[in-house]
Amino acid sequence: MIPIQSNGYVAYAKAMNVRIAPKKLVVISKYLRGMSLPKALQVIKMHAMIKKAFRLIENVALSARANLAVMTAKKGEEFKEENYIFDIQTSRGSANRHSYLPRGKGSADTITKYSSHITVGLKEVKNGKTD
Repeated sequence: MIPIQSNGYVAYAKAMNVRIAPKKLVVISKYLRGMSLPKALQVIKMHAMIKKAFRLIENVALSARANLAVMTAKKGEEFKEENYIFDIQTSRGSANRHSYLPRGKGSADTITKYSSHITVGLKEVKNGKTD
């Protein structure tokens, strides 16, 4: 697909060192990438009771929407709700190693808890077309 040149606004929001494993976020981020924001928020509302990852991504997406609203207000333009998630990234943050899990023959394993970084990018839809 050839990208359409547009002068639309792009807004990002980040959440750093969120206490959830990156593997759990990757599945959901692939599902939401490219989806329009109202539809994505509707999907998130349906699944937020079940999975913590949906709630975390919802907070970051709403923050990106607020950032986009501020950007358009600074330029003196009207904020439109027709936005879509063009970029959503999840990466591994720091690992917290604590306490030991006893194993056989006097050995022990460490318990490792991973954190994640979430980045959501929103873009305006221009003339009903996405880039």
